[in-house]
Amino acid sequence: MLYLIEGNSNPWLQKNDSIYSAFAIDGVLYASGVKWSRNLTGFGMAFWNTNEMPVKTGLVSDEPIYWGVCRDGVIWELELQSKSGRVGNTYAIFRLGDKRLEIKDNPYYSLDPVWPDVSELRIETPATNKALKFPAFMDYRDILPKFTSGYFVPEIIEGNGKLTKSKYFNSCSYRFTSQDLERGFITLKIHATPLKNSASEQVFKTYKIYWK
Repeated sequence: MLYLIEGNSNPWLQKNDSIYSAFAIDGVLYASGVKWSRNLTGFGMAFWNTNEMPVKTGLVSDEPIYWGVCRDGVIWELELQSKSGRVGNTYAIFRLGDKRLEIKDNPYYSLDPVWPDVSELRIETPATNKALKFPAFMDYRDILPKFTSGYFVPEIIEGNGKLTKSKYFNSCSYRFTSQDLERGFITLKIHATPLKNSASEQVFKTYKIYWK
């Protein structure tokens, strides 16, 4: 759901305002969407819940939407007055209230990493004549955790080859050696960054990568 909020019909709107949408769980408000604008056309965004998550992360049908504007670190209540369609967009008029809202981060950001149950991965016997990017020799998606920042750092625990790191995990590469092939495996540790409100200490896992 997206509303355009024009300054000429919403005189309370100021540059750099952040528009919040929120939903309630047991009387506590949680952010659904937040959109910041540097000019006098703001955006109100709200997102629907997805059943793929273990926590409620958005709105469900017929659920009330709470709106607010954050200014100087304080969120003030907004009341939706009207909305209208124009040139394929929906424009909204809000009234600025005098009630402060406390809106917590979306529950998604409190999820702990969930690592896969597997501790090993079998691959085709790798080549040793060149460095191979991770996608070239393994399906790395099978060993990455869910509910993290999305950035992963590899570390070779057992292996004689050369690991080359990159900002993105799928761009990292490893050059296998003949000693690796004789051993029959390498041991790869993956480090992950939890979501910002997670207190989990499960920030890495070690896998043995065998050849078939």
